[in-house]
Amino acid sequence: MAGKIIVDTLEHSTAGSIATNYVVNGSAKAWGMFDSEPSTAVVNDSLNVSSILGNGTGDDTISFTNAFSSVNIGIVGTASENTSSGQTAGRFFHLDEDNLSASSPRLFCKNTSNSSLDFCNGSSFVVHGDLA
Repeated sequence: MAGKIIVDTLEHSTAGSIATNYVVNGSAKAWGMFDSEPSTAVVNDSLNVSSILGNGTGDDTISFTNAFSSVNIGIVGTASENTSSGQTAGRFFHLDEDNLSASSPRLFCKNTSNSSLDFCNGSSFVVHGDLA
């Protein structure tokens, strides 16, 4: 038999209590770790990610299993360096702000000179927002 627990407040024996809406609203709704190479991406582990499509050099599209309620989501990511490819400049993710999406946002891996990079392996991201 399936059950249902309704709780408005969580209380710890020594650390105090917190309303459950802070837990629900403050938790990441998607995350992933992946290796990105030109035209391909391999998902190593994830939550709420059905796939990551490699669109080309440093250009990937994340497809969520469950879409967000709007395009107003927060994505934070890291991109590792790959010294074997000779690309050791600082790396960062750039969200495609011209084509925001609640179900499949596009990320770009670039260096500090704003050039797209191949081989953003060991990259990871976390997404916050309201699910649809």
